[in-house]
Amino acid sequence: MTTKPALLLASVTLAAACNFQLKTHGFGGVTSAEPTEPTAQPTGGVTMTAAPSTARPIVTATQHVDVAVDHPNPLVIEGLGGVAEADLFSKHNIKQGCEGYVTEGPGVVLELAKPLEHAVISAPGAGVLLAKFGGKYVCASPSTVMTTPVLKLDVWPAGKIELFAGHYHQHAKIQYAIEIEDPARKRDLGWDKGDKGLVLKALPDKAEIRALAIPAAGKTPRDVTECRGFHFRKQPDLAMTLERPLAGLELNGRSGSAFSLMLVGPIPADGRNLPSRCYDDGHAVLARLEAGSYAIKIGTKGEAATVTMVVRGPKTPRDPAMLAPAIPDQLDHAGRALVNQFPELGEDDVMSSDPLRQKLFLIAPKQLFVFPTYDLDESVAQIHPRIGISTDDGLPEHTKFDYPKKNEPLLFIGREQYLSADGNVYHILPKDTALEPSGSIQLPATARNSVLGWGSSVNGAGAEDKGQLDAYWKLSHQFDACSQQVWAPFNDKIGALKREAYSEARDERIRSLERAGREREFSGCGETHLNSARDAEHKRLMASRTARRNAGLKDIAKRLAAMFGK
Repeated sequence: MTTKPALLLASVTLAAACNFQLKTHGFGGVTSAEPTEPTAQPTGGVTMTAAPSTARPIVTATQHVDVAVDHPNPLVIEGLGGVAEADLFSKHNIKQGCEGYVTEGPGVVLELAKPLEHAVISAPGAGVLLAKFGGKYVCASPSTVMTTPVLKLDVWPAGKIELFAGHYHQHAKIQYAIEIEDPARKRDLGWDKGDKGLVLKALPDKAEIRALAIPAAGKTPRDVTECRGFHFRKQPDLAMTLERPLAGLELNGRSGSAFSLMLVGPIPADGRNLPSRCYDDGHAVLARLEAGSYAIKIGTKGEAATVTMVVRGPKTPRDPAMLAPAIPDQLDHAGRALVNQFPELGEDDVMSSDPLRQKLFLIAPKQLFVFPTYDLDESVAQIHPRIGISTDDGLPEHTKFDYPKKNEPLLFIGREQYLSADGNVYHILPKDTALEPSGSIQLPATARNSVLGWGSSVNGAGAEDKGQLDAYWKLSHQFDACSQQVWAPFNDKIGALKREAYSEARDERIRSLERAGREREFSGCGETHLNSARDAEHKRLMASRTARRNAGLKDIAKRLAAMFGK
């Protein structure tokens, strides 16, 4: 139907018999009726006709709704609009209990053949709703902003009922619907009855992965729950059924777009007062959820998005190298972040595993790579020379590092961290990278930046390092046992002295004992030998890691050359 002129009229005839039934489609209960030809109207039908306009010829659009026994509840007349010009006080003589402005004429006119009992009339999208009939009126103007006005009567009288919708502010433009509901019947949510979506009988042994395509959408309709500025649609994006109560379920969404996760449910039997909760970071770790039906909904800032939803339990195994089931062909820089397209990957996984770093280069699709726009150096980039977390990661002073070159394929981890093919992690500004190479790709001939601290070298050790590393740890444990034996009598004496009152003489005796303990430990436990063994093992571990990275780099170079050409 046309949206101009601003005032839309509808003539509605409802059969008010005992089998009065109502209609809706869609989560939240609002939909437009299917259009039909403007033929003779059956009993109980709804006809909507645009009002005449002085600006152009009369345009008529007809929608028909059968009010039949098998239709769901409620009935919705959608696509209405207007400008709130008329003051309720001066135009309609409403002096108390209702304030605001409504359209000059009624948006909908109901013609009831018989009285209608207990029906609830509301106006999603409006802030004020006025019904006039037989010289009487009922009016609603909720004091809370963004609350749908609702009118309730025990009996709506037969005859003509004019419905005016409006707003708190004069001259405000409104787009709204009129919804007529039978509260004695279940409210139909409009979900596909044949699709239960994700059905869980227990916490998942294997992560459940779903790719959700979220279409572009306008602001959340007024009859749909929202979460702080995100736009949600009426339909759920993923249905979930729990066949028993579950505690510890985790929902984790990943996307290159900003989004909010909403969990709705369990859905009450009457379809009303739906419980919902919002998670603006897209991640929910849930306490006990009761058995029943749930809706998982995704809200964006209005744009279309692809969201990968992972459903798991606290003990569900995790595969950080698992790709999202659907990756768009075209991605902006943020969308290329590994943590968005590998739904079980965390930044710590990349920082802690050399094999994973190079594996990502062997499985990442072409549309995830980015490229420096010029040769980088320490003035515009930083390197993270570590593997895992260690407090023993000191590097030799004045250690020199190499940085990515122009058109070198990199993977964007997230938060300005980038991964190179030889397993290095750099901090780079996104503005210094491009989504496509400007020429032939460049790859390092051999693995760069072999220097690591002792702790990172140990964290990055491969399976082939186990024998020699175990031999070093055996020597280290022997030193520790000897050290404890040496220090035991000294610690007893030092502890006794520290319990005495302070004096310079006491402190000097403590220092003397500490020097004696260190000398005996150094001479009797082989500290020099241990330090030499550690230095040798440190160098060997770094060389072993470099060899592994060089071997991996050969396979990566072949793949990228085939992918981008060289």
